[in-house]
Amino acid sequence: MMDIGKAFDLVWHRGLIFKMRRMGLDGNILNFVVNFLTDHSIRVRIGAAVSNSYELQNGTPQGSVISPLLFLLMVNDIDEPENGVKLSLFADDSAAWKSGSNLAALTNTFNNT
Repeated sequence: MMDIGKAFDLVWHRGLIFKMRRMGLDGNILNFVVNFLTDHSIRVRIGAAVSNSYELQNGTPQGSVISPLLFLLMVNDIDEPENGVKLSLFADDSAAWKSGSNLAALTNTFNNT
């Protein structure tokens, strides 16, 4: 089992929109996602000093119900490993797995994939 740290923070907006178009998603759903990801900015405060505001080019809002779906759309085109190893994705968690009766052979498969 693998957990991708800060996964939702890493979603590249332009890349996600490109992939959605390539999947045939357009119209209202694409406009919704573009609007959802637009106009998010960040500022840093240290004591009384506040930085300039910077527009975020990456990331989806934490806690939003649509963020896991947008992350899955972003990583949906990841190829499965070779040698019969399967990859399962759920939000920012993933698992690589293979079934068989010979543990040594399975371990070797994973070590060489």
